[in-house]
Amino acid sequence: MIKILKSEYLKIIYNKWLLSSTLLTIVLVPIFIIYLHENPSEITKKYVLSQILESYYLGQSGIIIITILNIGQEFTKSTLRTSAIFCPNRVKFLFSKLFALISLMLLIWGAIAVVSILVVKTYYGLILFKDILVLTMNVSIVSLSLVLICFSLVILTKSLVFSLGISLSFLLGLGQILLQFSKFLLYFPILSTMNTFLLVDSPVFLSSLHGIIVQNLWAMFMLALSSYIFVRRGIR
Repeated sequence: MIKILKSEYLKIIYNKWLLSSTLLTIVLVPIFIIYLHENPSEITKKYVLSQILESYYLGQSGIIIITILNIGQEFTKSTLRTSAIFCPNRVKFLFSKLFALISLMLLIWGAIAVVSILVVKTYYGLILFKDILVLTMNVSIVSLSLVLICFSLVILTKSLVFSLGISLSFLLGLGQILLQFSKFLLYFPILSTMNTFLLVDSPVFLSSLHGIIVQNLWAMFMLALSSYIFVRRGIR
């Protein structure tokens, strides 16, 4: 098992697109805190925390890209067949890949939190250590379910491009546009957790707790379905 995990971490390190996406996410999210909007005449704690949450929301795009690139590379050329030879047990293969992705995601949010604390202290002159850690922990829970959903989506569709396109589009505006036509979309991933990225819950979306529960249910369902299909699917 250790050899399999080591192999997954090496795949991340030696994939220049994955590594670049990881570094860019860690660097850009704290920068968004400063430059996302023009600063008001009076800087308040509420304003800074709102900036952080909005930046964290955009940071989900980095998590989506990293997740989809990681599992998506298995469906290019004969990579999956090579991986199957190295690890014939498909359940172990999925577990090791997920473990590597989740640990990478936690590392990314941890690094973002540290850099954000330094940026806020340096640029705004505020010490928001505890507040930023709490926000980061909440967002990490949301990101965990998002990783599972994107991971499962790639396995189900076997398409890196489709999964990336639909996930990023939904995150960056398509979901909220479609929401105007059907309130049922409130229960879809990403839209269900919108209030997690707002200081005060908006009545338009599900409450933070309900949203997280809904997205986690999606994650469990999609992971169970994709794992079942993957274990029984033939590899060419």
